[in-house]
Amino acid sequence: MELKPPEFIKSIPGILGVGIDVVARDRVERMLSGHGDRFLTRCFTAEEAEYCMSRRDPIPDLSVRLAAKEAGFKAIGARRGMGIGWREFEVVLDEEWVPWLKLHEKAKGRGDVLGVSKCWLSLTHEDTVSIAIVILT
Repeated sequence: MELKPPEFIKSIPGILGVGIDVVARDRVERMLSGHGDRFLTRCFTAEEAEYCMSRRDPIPDLSVRLAAKEAGFKAIGARRGMGIGWREFEVVLDEEWVPWLKLHEKAKGRGDVLGVSKCWLSLTHEDTVSIAIVILT
């Protein structure tokens, strides 16, 4: 099966995919308190978990990373059965602390098929939710 960008995306020059997601912080707090390390190792890379858990309050950082991963799934057109996991999307900070989304393994393979060279990422925190948008170019 040949993987191609959706038809409507082809009409936007340079953009290969777009995804957005909102995550309720209390949901992440429940997952962390109920599942602890199992939640962290299933959803986050070791570097992400270490960074978030070193913060005074890890919930906002975990929540916004979960939103970024969900937005990443949407942007590359991932569906059940494709075998792409949570840790195949990683939020990394560059030298100026600007976040961007790094693709690994099958997510990277899917991105390569689509022709992705950059995963733009915007993150925001509000009182009860975290929001992320991913644009693939």
